[in-house]
Amino acid sequence: MLNKGIYEIIESDSGKIQTQRMHPVAKRLKELDVPGVSIAVIDDYRIHDLITFGNRDSLNFVNSNTIFQAASVSKYVTAIIVHQFISQELLDLDTDVNQYLKSWKVPKNDFTQDTPVTLRLLLSHQSGLPSTNFDFDKNQGVPTLVQILNADSPAINEPAIPNAIPGSRWSYSNIGYALIQQILEDITDKSFQEIAKEILKKVLNGEKNLLKIVAFKTKGISFYHSVVQNKLVHINRQTEFFLLPLKKDERGRLFILTTGLFNSGEIILVPEDEIEILGQN
Repeated sequence: MLNKGIYEIIESDSGKIQTQRMHPVAKRLKELDVPGVSIAVIDDYRIHDLITFGNRDSLNFVNSNTIFQAASVSKYVTAIIVHQFISQELLDLDTDVNQYLKSWKVPKNDFTQDTPVTLRLLLSHQSGLPSTNFDFDKNQGVPTLVQILNADSPAINEPAIPNAIPGSRWSYSNIGYALIQQILEDITDKSFQEIAKEILKKVLNGEKNLLKIVAFKTKGISFYHSVVQNKLVHINRQTEFFLLPLKKDERGRLFILTTGLFNSGEIILVPEDEIEILGQN
């Protein structure tokens, strides 16, 4: 299909809509000044096809080995890592994050007087921290994480200071996940790269006793993916949860302790007939 082109998207009174007009991909790349792209087609949880267009640089085309910036996909990975530490009781979703932070602290102000910033609120973009993108003065070098949190030069962003009462509203926050990085580094005395490499290696190898569950929320329906006895399972439930750990109680029954936006802290037993084996992990 992509060889035929891509559909044009236009703005309307009801938002963005797809038209029936198609444009060659190469033409759109040139119009949008995009040097190259790589597109993975996922079918039945597996990579069905990998399609590349354009140039990586002046000498090389984009190919299946070209590395692209992960951008906000890293938030999904960060959430998985956080839940590993929660399952080991090294972190708690509802504890004031200042209790974990050593290198930096969330400044107290009128917004945090009664409600602290917690991991639950950071993960769900409800921490009250600003919605700021990151940039820095290229002439002064790359800022440290603490410089980013403080908005000190060479960082060019808003500081990680709440500008709303935590939990009072949803607002997408990049700097909230930068703060999660600082928490993870402070409790482990390791770099985020080291932490991610260790945790994800265990997760991808299917090591026992490690929490592996992610929920993707659509309108009123969440799709849970986890590992039970080294098998990939799918749980479909009419509910509204976010990232959830799947555990077993003392009787061996599966249950979910929600970390969601709507039913925080509720324990839900998972009936066996709601678990569908999708394949081996």
